[in-house]
Amino acid sequence: MINMVITMSDNFRLGERIRELRIAQSFSQEQLALRANITPAYLGMVERGEKNPTVLIIEKLCMGLGLSLGEFFAPHQVEKYVPDEITTQIIYQLNDKTIEEKQAVLQLIKQVFKIQKLGR
Repeated sequence: MINMVITMSDNFRLGERIRELRIAQSFSQEQLALRANITPAYLGMVERGEKNPTVLIIEKLCMGLGLSLGEFFAPHQVEKYVPDEITTQIIYQLNDKTIEEKQAVLQLIKQVFKIQKLGR
């Protein structure tokens, strides 16, 4: 069993990491908070290290940033793809859907592109 203790300094680094990723993607606190379904005030407290985010909150923030938890905690930051506004809106619409609903949308998108390709 691995013993892992998160100290306040670790918590501050989590907040710094969230802020760094948010700014890298040109999101305001309000935009990221909306995408993660949390309040901007809470996000600000997390970024300043005043609140201890749960894994669920970190996961919501990662989804809002388009990252996996693994990417978030990766030791080396890799240049991340930043989706355009339309892609961001599509992701937002799919955010609370079931895996089955997401798969259905993916299949629909594939069919649309297949039909579009045939029409060329």
